[in-house]
Amino acid sequence: MLKRLFDISFTILFSPLILLILLFAVFMVFITDGRPIFFSQSRPGLNLKPFTIYKLKTMRDPTKDISSIHDLSRVTKMGRFLRKFSIDELPQFYNVLMGHMSIVGPRPLLFEYVKHHTKDELRRYSVRPGITGLAQTEGRNNLPWKKKFELDLFYVDKRSFFMDIRIILATFFVILSAKGINKNIKRTMDIYTGKDDN
Repeated sequence: MLKRLFDISFTILFSPLILLILLFAVFMVFITDGRPIFFSQSRPGLNLKPFTIYKLKTMRDPTKDISSIHDLSRVTKMGRFLRKFSIDELPQFYNVLMGHMSIVGPRPLLFEYVKHHTKDELRRYSVRPGITGLAQTEGRNNLPWKKKFELDLFYVDKRSFFMDIRIILATFFVILSAKGINKNIKRTMDIYTGKDDN
């Protein structure tokens, strides 16, 4: 209950700044890339319950081949700027208000990835997914999947109000440093297949 109260209070407190930045970003996406402005997708949330996540659209639509999902060449010029400072994630504060997400928690993944999880990794869905998380402060998309899940499970087991505060503060420094945004020069991140090399 304390975590949920903090999520709502934080979102309301910073809503003027969030809305100001979001409105400017929406305008820039519209004049540079046109419509659609927002991207939405069903993701597994708390206890694997589906919810619709919202982001600003930063990539051109992928082909039917799943290998193109994280192709860096699909990111638009405006999308690169928005992703650099995580501005594309701001619509997810709506998800926080609706109770689908928390400010801090494991990042929501694709439903296609759930089947590849080990029994232990599935514990990451025992908490609400977050806008930011421990893995995002330790390397973002540059981390291998195994390390991401280790950090997610560490958060699930050790989470506390003060840990959330530390992660939020660390997130600001990570965003300003603009490190770990993409996996490499070709991919935003690796596709998760359950193998150790991912």
